[in-house]
Amino acid sequence: MEDYGFRNLIQTIRPDLNIPSADTMVRFIKSEYELVFSEVKRNFAEIESKISLTLDCWTSSSMKCFLGVTAHWIDDWTIHECVLDFADISDISHTGANLANILGQIIEKSGIQRNILAIVADNARNNDTLFSNLQPVIEQIRCFGHVLNLVVQEALAHISETITSLRELVKKIRNSSQLLEKLMRICSSSNIPQVKPLLDVVTRWSSTYIMITRAIELRKVREYYWRS
Repeated sequence: MEDYGFRNLIQTIRPDLNIPSADTMVRFIKSEYELVFSEVKRNFAEIESKISLTLDCWTSSSMKCFLGVTAHWIDDWTIHECVLDFADISDISHTGANLANILGQIIEKSGIQRNILAIVADNARNNDTLFSNLQPVIEQIRCFGHVLNLVVQEALAHISETITSLRELVKKIRNSSQLLEKLMRICSSSNIPQVKPLLDVVTRWSSTYIMITRAIELRKVREYYWRS
């Protein structure tokens, strides 16, 4: 908001527009948040069913860390969900005790202490400590998707050499505009759909399956890139 180039651009496009200051926008956003949160809290007070929470930690590209907490409940056989908070935890150590303190504050602020049935989280070690420090005690449910991924990754370890070779090949192609262009030309001349190789994410076993499936689609041109 305070950047000279940005303000000059807006003034050029809309000379009649009064650009608010950064402080004004901060006050506006905080005010809007308080209004919306008050409404959310009133809605929670009317919920008679149990509420389950899901939580996870996430790090942005700018290396800021956040704890996301979402509430889930069923009303009249309809599933509802609401993001409770996206707490900035960049300035604290991510110990279970610290995370339990942050989570406890979020639960108390939302006024849902008596409604919570259980909390779903992944198998990170600090989550175990989190639940042992959480008061009152709330049941911990381990994320099924995360457990399934650990099982599949253990099985994939038996063919890790092959998968690693494929992964490195995919990286080589995706990181080179020239190789990608050659791939598209070969696909076109070989009557193969022009699709790019896909790179998997270790925390998602299904992405490894998709990477392998795409490689099979491009099997007619794989040998060319091995020779390259």
